[in-house]
Amino acid sequence: MKISRRDFNLLLGSTGLAACTPGMDPLDAAPDRDAQVPPDASDAGAETDANADAAAPREGLFARRTKTVSPDADGSGDGSDARPWTLTQAMELAVAGDVVGIRPGRYVGRQPQASIDDPSLTNNLPAWAPANDGTAEAPIVFVAQFSAAHHDTDRSELHSGASHGAGSRTGWPCFGTRMRTRTSHVKWIGLYADEGDPEGHISQDCGVITCWNADHVTIAECHVVGDPDVDGGDNYSAIRLEGVEDTAIHDNRLEGFWGGGGTNNSGVILYGVDRLRVEHNHFLRCAHGVQPKGAGYGLEMQALTVRLNHFEGCVSALRLHRPVANPGGPRSRVQQNLVEDCRYFIELTTSSGVMRVADLDVFNNTIARGRDGADPGCIWWAAPPDGGDCRVFNNLFFDVDAYLGSYSASAAAIAGFAAYDHNALSFARSAFGGSRALQDMALSEWQSTHGQDRSSLVGDPRVDDAYRLQPDSPCVGAGRDLLGLFGPVDGPVDIGAFVTGGETIGIRTA
Repeated sequence: MKISRRDFNLLLGSTGLAACTPGMDPLDAAPDRDAQVPPDASDAGAETDANADAAAPREGLFARRTKTVSPDADGSGDGSDARPWTLTQAMELAVAGDVVGIRPGRYVGRQPQASIDDPSLTNNLPAWAPANDGTAEAPIVFVAQFSAAHHDTDRSELHSGASHGAGSRTGWPCFGTRMRTRTSHVKWIGLYADEGDPEGHISQDCGVITCWNADHVTIAECHVVGDPDVDGGDNYSAIRLEGVEDTAIHDNRLEGFWGGGGTNNSGVILYGVDRLRVEHNHFLRCAHGVQPKGAGYGLEMQALTVRLNHFEGCVSALRLHRPVANPGGPRSRVQQNLVEDCRYFIELTTSSGVMRVADLDVFNNTIARGRDGADPGCIWWAAPPDGGDCRVFNNLFFDVDAYLGSYSASAAAIAGFAAYDHNALSFARSAFGGSRALQDMALSEWQSTHGQDRSSLVGDPRVDDAYRLQPDSPCVGAGRDLLGLFGPVDGPVDIGAFVTGGETIGIRTA
């Protein structure tokens, strides 16, 4: 039976929040491999790459440029300040170790000849993509003079050169990497692209920033805006990665890839992407923030890290759309994200084939005002769960319609998908949503019958307007640090995204 209003109020207790009945810990059957096994070299490399990018002052990086690009260059320059390159020249001539500084102004691309010769490639080949590779020690860097994520003026504006008429979208990507030859060690930093611009459109099944067949790419501090007036069609996204490894996406502002909110439009869409870090980005009104899809690539979601991002006004922050994760493979982590006014925190779905998600840790996120109405549930299964050995711990669900939900999955199936515990739940409607059987299930039944959320908290978490815990919050020290990220392994940790109180969630200051 559904938990009654009286029972819910009793659970609040004198402090406004009460611990659930303790019992056997669901983690006893799920050893913490991350705490026992050192990260492999490739994952450590992605961490180092992301941190190095984050530590570099952008204006300082432009000052260390070895080549200069200007919007008024005439095509005869040598890349010096006095005789700058065009951006097209930079794509052909930049080599490993070059830091290509891009001055403010408007840059309009054109359709690559390869996609004119073969129109099936139009949505895969960007107007700007470097011809050469960088190296680990000497990447090729394209950096705006002023970071678009931090500046509303003096931006380096890149537009694809494609237009549309009568709502038809046939454009090509704006910038990224070439498709037919593999690209390595390239960084795009601080650029601006606006899909609302008459010369800046892409087609469906496309990303403004598109990288195919590449590794060690960084996309940082860019501002990419979707077209609010035109339905972009299926898979219309700010960033599209396909067949990409060891890559970092951080400190970007990605907004407006909405398209009615239901046709796969995303801030970041992924196909066959391994060892990706998505950190410190602001996703604003994108249908889906980050969407891994599993079409034609086999293994998906290998060592995917999504952390310290701000998702606002999206349908789902993370949409796991037919991923096939390798059970026992590198774990993926969704950690310390702030999710505001989104229909779902995580949606698990499939349009065809098997949806299998394994080895996923969902730790220390804050989900505020998760609203749905028809299909409530901040974590939502649109297809029956498959996979397992996942963990959902230390998450703060504040003033949400419901915690977990599905029309197609039973409580037993949801319980078998992951270990859930040490979460804080403040729900407006019911603990569970979707099918009548789930909506009628009391939280006590979830605990006693399925052994889940036995140490979780229910009621007012006592947070301030920024969702940080107040000093008297019962969430202080009520979580468990399963990976030892903030102290001893399995030691106490605050519930929610703001663990230390000093985190910057979303874009960091310049």
